[in-house]
Amino acid sequence: MILTCPACATRYLTDPAVLGPSGRMVRCAKCAHSWMQTPPADMPRRVDLPPPPPAGPGTRVNLPTRFVPRSPRRFGVGSLLLAGIVLAIAVAGAYVARERIVAAWPPAENWYAALGVRAVALGAGLRLDNVTFVRRRIDGQDAMIVEGHVTNVTDTAQPVPTLRATLRNENNQWLTDWTFSLERPELAPGESATFTTTTRNPPEASKRLSITFTDGPAGS
Repeated sequence: MILTCPACATRYLTDPAVLGPSGRMVRCAKCAHSWMQTPPADMPRRVDLPPPPPAGPGTRVNLPTRFVPRSPRRFGVGSLLLAGIVLAIAVAGAYVARERIVAAWPPAENWYAALGVRAVALGAGLRLDNVTFVRRRIDGQDAMIVEGHVTNVTDTAQPVPTLRATLRNENNQWLTDWTFSLERPELAPGESATFTTTTRNPPEASKRLSITFTDGPAGS
């Protein structure tokens, strides 16, 4: 899974297993900020079942007198067709989501390259810097103003994807998010651009902010 530092937006590829079943405190190697990171919602949880009660003295368990083998399962044309449809959907999904897959697991880029498919992680070559957020009153309403920079750290021009701002509480729990885009869709080598985005009536518990790249439309 990808962890994003709420303070400086540095991203880390992390094995979810190290977070444990209830999460743990993590620390950013870049800015030394610490926060409580919970495991992903779909992470398998261990279920402890109580042992069966012990058999009393003299208790006897009856076993079958003979083993009846299962009839071999037969796959008809319908089953093979269904399996083919499921495989086609999986392949199509892996192609459409190739950038997200590579972002979550960079070695997958080599697999796509072996198949002749170019799969670059979303926002690769772009760095987020100097991200700040502050509450202000605008036209009588509470508002959150977010500012920062996006820099192209490569030697080639890079497109700038849509950005997503996410607000979380002190326990790093999601509260709300919104998307926005830079005025410039592309940055030249070494070029940096400033972004500003505002959301009205943010949740009172908003304490943490993260900025990430997304392939969704701006304003969602």
